[in-house]
Amino acid sequence: SEDRTLPYNRRAFWTLNRKIGGRLNQKTYRLDQLDFVLSNIRSNDDTFMSQCFFSKPNRRALNVQTITHCWIDLDIYKLPCPPNPGTAGIFLRQFCSDNLIPHPSVIISSGRGLYLKWYFTAPVPRAAAGRVVAVNRALVRAFEEWNADPSCVDVSRILRVVGTLNTKTGNPVSILHQQEKNGSVLTYDFNDFADEILPFSFDQVKEFRELQKAKYEKRGEVLLL
Repeated sequence: SEDRTLPYNRRAFWTLNRKIGGRLNQKTYRLDQLDFVLSNIRSNDDTFMSQCFFSKPNRRALNVQTITHCWIDLDIYKLPCPPNPGTAGIFLRQFCSDNLIPHPSVIISSGRGLYLKWYFTAPVPRAAAGRVVAVNRALVRAFEEWNADPSCVDVSRILRVVGTLNTKTGNPVSILHQQEKNGSVLTYDFNDFADEILPFSFDQVKEFRELQKAKYEKRGEVLLL
């Protein structure tokens, strides 16, 4: 299973989504039910789960409460010469080193493509949701030649569950590589990670907004930031 840092609020909500008969069914659970549910799901179904946690029992972005990682979905099967998923992880880590991109905490085979995830040292709150999406978009651009999916960046996103089956190919969803540091999975301070990925740091954006606000106030206008 994935070794990400989970939220402290055990009553936060997440969703499990199963495709049965071509129809996607969604069920909501509390965080304190996560271990039990994931340990007892049927492994031969197409099964997905929300990547974020929510304050209400639904998956609307409006209710996102906590975010534990950044992610991208690589549709490598659409490449002219698709790499073997087993060896793609090696080339991806080399690609990160060559392009000064922080190594993903985990590389997961979705049964057809690849998920890359960068775990946070501590979960980040709803206030950072916009910045998380911005980081996801920047990572998609960085991995453009790997056919990163630009639509897979929102906080209401669901991805396949490790240990289940991708029925399109008959291949299991599995962890290909987990990056470790000092015997534990590699995690990142979100603000430091975002400053490294995004073209502007949080402090630069804050300064720009303050200058914009002062400029409009000087002209007697109101600007909602």
